[in-house]
Amino acid sequence: MLDSVAAIKSLVDTSKSLIELFRTLAERCKDPALRDEVEQALADAETRMKLAQAESAKNLGFTLCECTWPPNIMLYKRDLNAVVCPQCGHRRSKIKAAGSNRRRIP
Repeated sequence: MLDSVAAIKSLVDTSKSLIELFRTLAERCKDPALRDEVEQALADAETRMKLAQAESAKNLGFTLCECTWPPNIMLYKRDLNAVVCPQCGHRRSKIKAAGSNRRRIP
C-alpha cells in the first residue's frame, strides 16, 4: 500500500507542477481570448486532478470532508486523536465512544 501512496503522491505533485507551469505560460499570453481559454482548461484540469486525488484517498481508506468540492482529504492529528479537515477544521474522532453499538465499516 505504501508503494501505491507514493505513486499517487508523485503523480499529484507532478500534475500540480505542470498546472502551475501552464498557468505561468497562460499569464504571459498576449491574446486575451486564448489566455481565457487556457485558464479555463487549467481550472478544469485542476478540478479533475483534485477529484482523482480524493477518489484515490478514499479508496486507500482516508476520510473525506465535504466542506468543498472536490472534497478535502482529512488528515490525522495525533494530539487530537482525530482526523481534521485542513480547510474548515472539522474533526472526526478516531476513538469509538464507550457503549457505542455502531460498527466500524472498513
